Amino acid sequence: QKPIYNIDKALEKILPFDSLDPDGEPLVHHVPVCQDGEEVIEGQFKYVCHFGKLMPQCCLSSQGAACIPIGQTRVEGHFIIQCYTPQEGVLSRRPVGCFYNGHEYYEGQVILPEAGQPTGDDGGSSSSSNTSTTKEVLPAHSYYKCFLDNGVLKFQAAGCVDDSRKLISERRRFLLNGRYALCLFDENGNFVGYESNTDESEDMENSSNND
Repeated sequence: QKPIYNIDKALEKILPFDSLDPDGEPLVHHVPVCQDGEEVIEGQFKYVCHFGKLMPQCCLSSQGAACIPIGQTRVEGHFIIQCYTPQEGVLSRRPVGCFYNGHEYYEGQVILPEAGQPTGDDGGSSSSSNTSTTKEVLPAHSYYKCFLDNGVLKFQAAGCVDDSRKLISERRRFLLNGRYALCLFDENGNFVGYESNTDESEDMENSSNND
């Protein structure tokens, strides 16, 4: 059974609708559905009972160990996750940005191999808070991008960086260690381009024909 995250609606379905008060009205709206202080967890969402009604409290982290207050964010992997209420009584989670080496990036921003400069502040998080033992290193010939794809926020390889540090779009030829190569990635963002001995003009023409 799929979890129902609108707690009020879920409880209304199991309360005794056939119980009537002296005037013949259903008692469903007068019966406390929980004890004050009681906590209920549905999936990655936590509710607390106040005056007999379950109220949204927070979203749980992906590991379930941390509670993200409504309106606040938490870094999970390469994403900044926000806890929010799309409508009254309902909790949800959504990615609002990307995260790499202590820096925040938002839709449309590019992440270079050296990680560039921070574009935001996450509670004091910065590149200085990362140690050399935890710092990630992007491939020197690739750049990444934080972007929306059919409404889904993604963080993945978007192109290549040639020997002169110029950004090259995917499926184009570029200079890699003094040799021409095809800028190409698999579905997981891994570089799968190959080197070629042909000159630049011939490579560009072949690339256009293949597209």
